[in-house]
Amino acid sequence: MNTGVLNHKSSGIVLILFLTLFALFLFGCNKDEEKDEPQFDHDYGSFTDTRDGHIYKIIEIGTQTWFAENLAYEGAGEEITDFDEWFLTTTYEGWCYYGNDKATYGSTYGILYQWGVASVACPTGWHLPSQAEWIILRDYLGGEYEAGGKLKEEGTAHWLSPNNGATNESGFTALPGGMKGMGPPPYFVAIGDYCHFWSADNDSAYAFDASMASWTDTFWVESYFGTPDAQKRLGISVRCLKD
Repeated sequence: MNTGVLNHKSSGIVLILFLTLFALFLFGCNKDEEKDEPQFDHDYGSFTDTRDGHIYKIIEIGTQTWFAENLAYEGAGEEITDFDEWFLTTTYEGWCYYGNDKATYGSTYGILYQWGVASVACPTGWHLPSQAEWIILRDYLGGEYEAGGKLKEEGTAHWLSPNNGATNESGFTALPGGMKGMGPPPYFVAIGDYCHFWSADNDSAYAFDASMASWTDTFWVESYFGTPDAQKRLGISVRCLKD
C-alpha cells in the first residue's frame, strides 16, 4: 500500500473540510451582520385624524410608527399672521403656514407651530416626540452622521441642491419646510434648505428640536441657542409619533 498517496489524500480531505467549515463560518457571520442592518419595506399605512378628516401617511421605522407627513391641524392654538402679535405671545400657541400662504405651501409642508401649541396638537393616540424618541430614530438609522440622508426625501423637487446623502430609505420623507423666525423681515426662512421638527422637551431656557439640511446627511437632535424662552416663538414643523 502506498502510504504516501493515502497521506496526501487524507491531507486533501482535511483541507477541504477546513475550507468548507471556514466558508460556513463566514456565511454565518455575514448573516448576523445582515440581521443587524435596518430593514425597510416602505409599507405605508394611513391614519385619519377624526378632528378634521385629514388623512396622513404613516410609516413603521424600527419599533416606532411615525407620521410620514407634517402635521396640518388647524384646530389647536390660534393662527397668527401678524408678526407683532406672533412675537408678543407668551403662551406660544400660534401657528401659520409658510409665508402665510396656505395655497402654495400648505399641502406639501403642513403648518409651522410655536412650541406651546405643538406640544398638544397631535391627535389622540399620537404625541409630540421627546428628544429620547428622536434619538432612538437617529440611532436606528445609523447615528448622527448617516440618519439625515435616510430620512430626507430624495432629489431636488423640494430640497435645494445638492441634497447630500438623501435616499429616504426609511420612508420618513422629511421635507424642507423652513421656519417662521424672529427676524429680520420677511421672517420666513430656509424653505428648501432646512427642516426642523419640535421635540416635547423644554426647560426655562430652550425648547428642543430635531433638524436636517440640504448640504449634509447629518441629523441633529439638539436645542436652539438664544435668549431664554423666546425660541419657543419660532414656527417649525411637527411630526407625530404613535403612543
